[in-house]
Amino acid sequence: MVIVEDNICFECGFKGELHQHHVVPQVLGGTRTIPLCTSCHSKVHSKDLTKFSRLAKIGRKKAMERGVKMGRKMGSCETEEDFLKKDRTKKIISLLGDGKSVREISSILGVSTKTVVKTRKKVL
Repeated sequence: MVIVEDNICFECGFKGELHQHHVVPQVLGGTRTIPLCTSCHSKVHSKDLTKFSRLAKIGRKKAMERGVKMGRKMGSCETEEDFLKKDRTKKIISLLGDGKSVREISSILGVSTKTVVKTRKKVL
């Protein structure tokens, strides 16, 4: 039996900011988790290892069956002014100004690279 410590990465032993990884995907009924650092957690969710997109699709379907509304209302559109006022957008612009790459910003802020690219296109 392996003893799992909550404040240490289960895989590499890192002590710091940790994620709780579901051993059995939550959308498939999993309830138990293990602590993983960001690096190890991203390795687990590599597209080749877990087919994360398939799990996300199942999760979205179950959420919609529970009545959760997903995405924006059809035909709605955020104004450029509202987009530029968001704290996340301001942070991305600041990091772009500091010379950070799209991937670095994505990792730092926990946003998709598409979000960073979209922001960069709007401000350039």
